[in-house]
Amino acid sequence: MEQPPQTTEQWPLERLELDLSEDAVNYFEFREMNVLCELHDKSEDVGPRHPAMYAMTQDRHLTGNEPGETLSVWVWEGIPGKFKEVLTYHELIEGYSRAKKRMEADEAHQTAKKAHNAYAKQFLSAEDLAEFETWQSQLPEGSFF
Repeated sequence: MEQPPQTTEQWPLERLELDLSEDAVNYFEFREMNVLCELHDKSEDVGPRHPAMYAMTQDRHLTGNEPGETLSVWVWEGIPGKFKEVLTYHELIEGYSRAKKRMEADEAHQTAKKAHNAYAKQFLSAEDLAEFETWQSQLPEGSFF
């Protein structure tokens, strides 16, 4: 089994609990970061070539609350539901690595690739893992993974 990337912290693979229903918006905390996750994105920003993305977005300032940032994640609507958790994990690790660990973009992406593969091996069934690996290998050159 491929070992997860070495970091300065413990490497627990944290199982995500996502609501996969079409109208759901998932909002949760991940490694002390607020996360907003849209799993059925229909925008042109994500699609077959780039099935998921993240960005640090500004929280809306509410009276009495300090403004902050949220790690926002968008996953393309065309991704099979059983893979959305893995893609979300990739974006969480990449966003966390950039924002909190101050990694360069390529290093953060490589860290996220190792992390999502370890996550898939731990949490997908053997059948779903094989299907995911096949799906991942068929993405266009220079794509997401």
